[in-house]
Amino acid sequence: MDLLSDKIHGYWKDGFINYEEKDYIKGNLNPMFLDRLYQQEALAKFDFYLNKFPALPKDKPIHLLLNLATGSGKTVLMAANILELYTNGYRNFIFIVNSTNIIKKTIANFTEKGNSKYLFADKIIIDFKEIQVNQVDNFETVPDSDINILFSTIQGLHVQLKEPRENGLTFESLQQSKLVILSDEAHHLNTLTKKKKNKTEEEEENSWEWTINTIINNHPENILLEYTATVDLNHSEIAKKYADKILMRYSLKEFRNDKYSKEIKLIKSGINTEERILQALLLSQYRLKVANDNKFQSPYLPFKPVILFKSASIEESEKCFEKFKQLLKNLKAQDLQVLQSNGGVTLNKAFEFFKQSNISIEQLTTEIKDAFRNERCIIVNNENDSEAKQIELNQLEGDKNEIRAIFTVKMLTEGWDVLNLFDIVRLDESNGVNTNGKPAASTISEAQLIGRGARYFPFQIKADEEMYQRKFDKDLRNDLRCLEELYYHSLNDNKYIEAITKELVEQGVYDPNQDEAPLEVKVKNEFKQTTLWDEGLLFTNELVKKDNKKVTSLKQIHETNLQYKHFIGTSGTDELVVFDEEAVKADRELQKKFVGSINKEIILIDLGLNICLKATENIPFFNFDNLNNILPQLKSKREFLTNDIWIGKTPVTLIGSKDRLEALLPKEKLTIAENILQAIKNDIGAKVHKYEGSREFEGRPLKNYLQKDVVMMVSEPEEDSKKQYGKSMTGNNRQEFKMNVAAADWYIYDENYGTSEEKYFIKYIEQVMILLKQKYTDIYLLRNEKLFKIYNFKDGAAFEPDFVLFMKEKKTDRKLSYQLFIEPKGDGYIAKDQWKEDFLIEIDIKAKVKRVELLYENDKFKIFGLPFYNYQTRQKFEMKFKEVLKVE
Repeated sequence: MDLLSDKIHGYWKDGFINYEEKDYIKGNLNPMFLDRLYQQEALAKFDFYLNKFPALPKDKPIHLLLNLATGSGKTVLMAANILELYTNGYRNFIFIVNSTNIIKKTIANFTEKGNSKYLFADKIIIDFKEIQVNQVDNFETVPDSDINILFSTIQGLHVQLKEPRENGLTFESLQQSKLVILSDEAHHLNTLTKKKKNKTEEEEENSWEWTINTIINNHPENILLEYTATVDLNHSEIAKKYADKILMRYSLKEFRNDKYSKEIKLIKSGINTEERILQALLLSQYRLKVANDNKFQSPYLPFKPVILFKSASIEESEKCFEKFKQLLKNLKAQDLQVLQSNGGVTLNKAFEFFKQSNISIEQLTTEIKDAFRNERCIIVNNENDSEAKQIELNQLEGDKNEIRAIFTVKMLTEGWDVLNLFDIVRLDESNGVNTNGKPAASTISEAQLIGRGARYFPFQIKADEEMYQRKFDKDLRNDLRCLEELYYHSLNDNKYIEAITKELVEQGVYDPNQDEAPLEVKVKNEFKQTTLWDEGLLFTNELVKKDNKKVTSLKQIHETNLQYKHFIGTSGTDELVVFDEEAVKADRELQKKFVGSINKEIILIDLGLNICLKATENIPFFNFDNLNNILPQLKSKREFLTNDIWIGKTPVTLIGSKDRLEALLPKEKLTIAENILQAIKNDIGAKVHKYEGSREFEGRPLKNYLQKDVVMMVSEPEEDSKKQYGKSMTGNNRQEFKMNVAAADWYIYDENYGTSEEKYFIKYIEQVMILLKQKYTDIYLLRNEKLFKIYNFKDGAAFEPDFVLFMKEKKTDRKLSYQLFIEPKGDGYIAKDQWKEDFLIEIDIKAKVKRVELLYENDKFKIFGLPFYNYQTRQKFEMKFKEVLKVE
């Protein structure tokens, strides 16, 4: 089946769609959100569909669905979409969810500035005006300059409209102006679509889906945006309905592989329920101790790991809560000692940490009793639980929230956003399998709950670390790894473990291979006896703030010439659009629009200076204060529009019928100017960066980077067709990748488990080693196992090149040392990572080695970056490699 998302993604991959950071979106959101690549992709595709490509076939009213993984931040995308739509003239929004417990936290996230998960900036400024977000009951007297949101459950909205009350909502009142419906967990809307084909008129009118469709069709400019992690394309009617509506898909498996989730660890044991509870309490304290010892940075401090105790029924949940209180009251050190004698790998690691930290069992016992005392526990099994409870559950990470344990059955399986849930204890001891051998509904629900708990808790130890991604996949022995794991405690029942594992794997949130022994690579002992170990330096640059005062022309920001093509339809009612010529070539439907057209070449200012000045007034980016901040040498807006060093001679190709081109009205010229200037703004804005990589590279002792062995968990990515990642070279079953790494005195680590491209590269170095040794000594190849980063000169983007090759020239008056950054790259990643190759090549020209004093003052260092190594196109690399090192 052809999906809209496939077509849009094709444009994204081919470079027709690019993310542009928009001030009115980025500047008006909570700065903690919206930095992830897939979120930027979603925004770019939405912007493209809505604004950039009007010729793309789309029905009105617009109806789109974003199929994004649980925990991926759908709500912040909704907030970003609202801001985008505001700039398109939309002021009124209906936000619908499936249950009342979700709506309370949603209102808090959108409207309460004191809430730790408030989505917007403290002040929303658009076109130099402050905008308010208002919670409203209807749209009859709302401010037309604000964002007005009506929050409702789908059931509540349906009832309001079917049984209207005085001053309440009616279908007629919703016809008065265009509006947007945003639907969270949108799969609940398809009650009508999923039913039998022969539906009665009464059935249709009584369905929630009919209600939403009626609202949307009330006004041609209305928009329906659906967001869900669940869309059943195996259902023929659902697939038919959404084929032309799914804008983007991002699965839970992609989310996990991109390191945005915790890793799931199944802790299955034969111990009794009380001991399973104690095990979770003890591991929770272990996490707390590790966090406190490392003093990391996080938006959510102080750190409080939470445990969820899940029962099969409300009665069981209430009994368990009472037993839990009794268990804590009577807890003794001996109870924890029993666990120590029966513990598995994870528990033993915790006890070893306590031992090394001089924390006694008696001290632990006291701490656990206090940490999980009654007021720090909550039981929630009723949708009508108090509003205070709902707020507590929505703000578990908050600095004033002391909750450490939650008891529930199924209240938190949908719509619950929690980051500091680290343990789930299954108290149900059934095998979770139906009589037909398939997973029971409870098991599926438990898998969904685990998926929600897998949201990553953001933290960083170093300022340049990724806050929202896992950091220790290659350092599994690091105690901080426990902050990147969710432990699921259950009875060790084979049928249940098989069933829950199957569900988790199908979701994409769990990799069963992670339970196998991790891979380990060590620095060879022989290398630790070398001069490079004792005296060697690794040169890297720094992330620094950009100085715009040096910018004297637009060329310094946007190196390629700005030029635009603009389509003008055959009549005054046709849309006037800037378009991408390559996109037109790729789409036959678009080509039809150009039949009979001619080209007219102009420069932007030919439209008229006053018209261009007027056009800039409608685009805040061209406010002079903003322009002057980016271009400090700029004297005036007039100069920006007319001077050749700025945009004075920007070429524009107008395409349309001869009659239309010769009779453009001033209003049409203004529209063209606005569209071209908007495109210029996007092009310039995308190139303006606050940071850059320093030109100066400073050397630091290499051995400081190599103090820890690398212990990593490896899953073979599907994208690697040769499936080499995770396989050793020493024991490889393919001759082209086989090499005795331990015997290679020039390779620093004792093994390589890298991709096929990495292995091909290492084999190449093996082949040229004889040549290299004729001219150089102290030749060593280092695999960069998350040891260091370098920063792009243009925008400060961080980059971890896969390899560094060190060597010294023989027979030179001064010790001449070389350091080469090298990045093997598979076919599917070359275009995407082109900026990395550009940066590597620039290193030769722009990098300066910071003077090294004392021990090294008689040494000389040269730093090089090389083109990507790709086995299929290796000649390019090999030529540059030999040219740089002057070997034949």
